[in-house]
Amino acid sequence: MNDKRKKFLRILAISEVCGLLFIFVLLVPTAFIMQFIDVSDRICALISCLVLFSGAFFSGFSGGFFTRKKGMATGGLCGAIVCVCMFVINLILSFEFVKTAVFLKFLLCIISGSIGGVIGVNKRVHEGVLSSLKGIISV
Repeated sequence: MNDKRKKFLRILAISEVCGLLFIFVLLVPTAFIMQFIDVSDRICALISCLVLFSGAFFSGFSGGFFTRKKGMATGGLCGAIVCVCMFVINLILSFEFVKTAVFLKFLLCIISGSIGGVIGVNKRVHEGVLSSLKGIISV
């Protein structure tokens, strides 16, 4: 495997971890708050979809930020992988396949990841958490 492919796969892995951690960080406090507040099932489903799309966006953003090229394609791929990971986790935890609007959620994850990738490619590099991770990727 050549060095460019290894670097791209490393970027994808780091972007997916960033996206899934972002989903976890958003989902835990949201679930804790919804435990004490009476929330309808529709609102709960809407909040979980928004958290999923924001995780796909952040994964695409970090993928585009690290690659610095082809932001729409990289972000869309990152969004699709995050969506598949979340569906697999849901399948493992609930033992049933989610039937409602799976294709639409998948498509919206790809779109939000693509938007994040475009923004990530065009984001200036400043000293911070994301730019400190660039050292890990370039090794």
